[in-house]
Amino acid sequence: MKYLYCICLFFLFSVYQSQDKDAVLDKWIDKFSRTVQSNPDSAYYYITYAKVLSERNNNNYYMARCVYNYGWYYYLRQDFKKSRSYVLQSLPYAEKSNNYKIISRAYNLMGLIEKEYEKPSEALRQFLHSLQVSEKYNLYDLQSKALCNIGALYSHQKDTLNALSYYKKAEQIALRDNIKSELLSIYNNIAILQKDLKQMVFYINKANVIAIEIDDKNAQFNNFINLAAKYPVKTHQKEILQCLQQAEMIANESKDKEKAYLVSHNLGGYYLDTHKPEQALVYYKKALGLSKGIEADHRIGLYNKLSETYFILNNYRDAYLFKEKYQALNDSIFNLEKNKEFTEIQTKYEVEKKNLKINLLIQEKKIEENKKHLYLLIGIVLFLASLGLFFFFRHRIKTQQLLSKKEQELKRILGIVEGQDVERNRIAKDIHDGVGGKLAGIHLQLTERNISINDLGIHKEVEKLADVFQELRAISHNLSSNYISDRDLETLLYQLQQEYHKRESIELEILIYPENLLKNITAEQKHQLYRIVQEALTNISKHAKATFVTINITQYSNGISVIIEDDGIGFDTQEQAKGIGLKNIEERVTLLRGTLTIDSHIGKGSSILIEIPHTA
Repeated sequence: MKYLYCICLFFLFSVYQSQDKDAVLDKWIDKFSRTVQSNPDSAYYYITYAKVLSERNNNNYYMARCVYNYGWYYYLRQDFKKSRSYVLQSLPYAEKSNNYKIISRAYNLMGLIEKEYEKPSEALRQFLHSLQVSEKYNLYDLQSKALCNIGALYSHQKDTLNALSYYKKAEQIALRDNIKSELLSIYNNIAILQKDLKQMVFYINKANVIAIEIDDKNAQFNNFINLAAKYPVKTHQKEILQCLQQAEMIANESKDKEKAYLVSHNLGGYYLDTHKPEQALVYYKKALGLSKGIEADHRIGLYNKLSETYFILNNYRDAYLFKEKYQALNDSIFNLEKNKEFTEIQTKYEVEKKNLKINLLIQEKKIEENKKHLYLLIGIVLFLASLGLFFFFRHRIKTQQLLSKKEQELKRILGIVEGQDVERNRIAKDIHDGVGGKLAGIHLQLTERNISINDLGIHKEVEKLADVFQELRAISHNLSSNYISDRDLETLLYQLQQEYHKRESIELEILIYPENLLKNITAEQKHQLYRIVQEALTNISKHAKATFVTINITQYSNGISVIIEDDGIGFDTQEQAKGIGLKNIEERVTLLRGTLTIDSHIGKGSSILIEIPHTA
C-alpha cells in the first residue's frame, strides 16, 4: 500500500512539473502573440526564449508552435522566403506531437504566401489541405478560416459566385460555434462583393455589430468609413455624417494619427459635397496638419480639395498655392479643363494681389496701433524664453554633475576590478612558478626513485600528486588574464563546465542561442562575463547546495541576456546583498553598463539575470 501511495505521489508530482513548464511556455508564446504587430523586436525575443525552453525540455508540441510563429513573424514583415522556410520546419515537430492545429495553420499560411506570389492554383491547394486537416480533427475555427481564405482567393480572381459560396460555408461554421472574429472577417468580405447598396450596408452593419461586441476598434473604424463612402450623398446625408462622427470618436480615443487624418479628410469631403465650404475647410486644414508621413496619393487629393475649397470661398491666393502644390506633387500635365481652371485661379490671384496693395495702406494704420501690443508680447516671450533657458541649463548642469559622478564611480569600480585582476595574475604566476614548480619537481623525483623499487603505494601517491598538479594548473589558468585573452568565451565556458563536472557534484548545463552570439563581443565583455560566471558558480558551489545549474545566454533586441539558475537552497536577497561575491558581480555588470536582477527564495533555488547592451 505504501509503495502504491509513493508511486501516485511521484506521478502527481511529475504531472505538476510538466504543467508548470507548459504554463511558462504558454506565457512566452502569448506575449509573442500580443506584441508581434505592435512591438516586433520584443515579440522576436519572446518567441526565441520560448523556443530555447522548448528545446531544453525536448518538447515537440511547443517547438511546433514556436517555429510556426517564426513563420508568422516573417510573414507580417513581408519576408515570404523566410516565412515559408520556418513554416515548413514547423511541420515535422507538429506531426511528431500530433499538433493538428499547427499543421492546419501551417498549410493555411503557406496558402497566403502562395497568394502573395500570385500562384492561385498552389494557394488553393494549400488552403484545401488546411481545410482537410481542420475538418478531420474538428478544428472549427481553422475550418472557417480556411473556407474564408478560399473565398478571398476566388474574389481576387473575380469569381464572385464561388467566392460567395465559400464565404457562406465559413459563415455557417462560425455562426454555429460563435467564432466572432471569423464572422467579422466574413461579413466584411461579403459586403465587398455586393452590388446592391442595401445588401452591402446590411453586411457591413452585421460586421460592425460583431466588431463592437469584441471591442475591435480598428474594424469599427473601417466599417464606419466604408459605410460613409458607399452611401449616396444626395439621399443619405444624415447616415454619412453619423458614420463619420462615429469614426471620428474612435480616432480621437485611439489617438491614431492616420485614423484622424482619414476621418478629417472624409468629413471635409462630406461638408464640401453638402455645400458647406467653411466647415469643409476646417476639416481639410485639420487633415493637412496631420498629413506628415501620409502617403503621397492621399495628399494629392487633399491639396486638390483645399484648392477647390479656397476657390469657392474666393480665397484665390491660397487656392493658387494649393493648386501649385497639387501640380508639383502630382508631377503630371493637367488636361485642358484643369489648365483652364488653373489659369482662372492664377488670373484672379494676380487681381487679388493688386487689391492687397490697396488694402495694405489701410492696414498700416492698424499696424501702428498694434505695435505697442506687439512689443509687449515680444517682451513676455523673451522673458519666458530666458526663464526656459535658465531651467534648461540648470537641468543640464545637474545632469552633467550626475554623469560625472557616474563616471567617477565607474573609474573607481574599474580600478578595483583591475586591481583584482592584477592580483589574480600575480597569484596565478606564484602558483604556476612556485608551488606548481615544486610539485612538478617532487613528482619527477618520486617517479625516478620508484623506477628502481617499483612500490605500488608510491605509484598511487605519484598519480594523486599528478592530479593535484593538474588541478593547481587549472586554478592558475582560471586566475590568469592571459589564459582568458587567448580563448573565446564559448570555449572558456565549456572548459569551466568540464572542470565542474570533474571537481564538483554539480551538473552544469550551458545554452547559447543563437550559436554565434558570443563570436562578436569585445575583449572587455568577454573578460567581465567570464569572471561574472566564475564568481556566480563559486557562490553556488560554496553556499547553494545545488545539484543542477543552468547558464542560458540569449540575444535580445538591445544586447545579450545571461540567466544563471540553480536548484539549491536559495537565500534571502536582502541579507546576502552585502556579500563580497555578489558585490563583485554587481561591479563587473556596472562596468559593462548592464543591469543585474537577483531572484531567490529560501528552499526554491535562485536565479541571476544579467542584461548587457551591445554598446557596452
